[in-house]
Amino acid sequence: MTAIFLKEEQIWGDKALDIIKKYGTKAAATDLAVLLGAWVSGSGYKTSEGDLSSPSWSASSDAYGDVRCVY
Repeated sequence: MTAIFLKEEQIWGDKALDIIKKYGTKAAATDLAVLLGAWVSGSGYKTSEGDLSSPSWSASSDAYGDVRCVY
């Protein structure tokens, strides 16, 4: 299995991917994501259609070297 993590510049700003510019960062969490441990909660993490969503990991790290979450 291969996981692809986006970098900050692929998520925000002028260099964001076209799909993110068009739809934003909120997407429904797939069943596979939930099985692999996606953080889903009934409060605050829902798409405009009412599906549960989940913060995503990015390949960028913060000043402490921790992986960033995209909420």
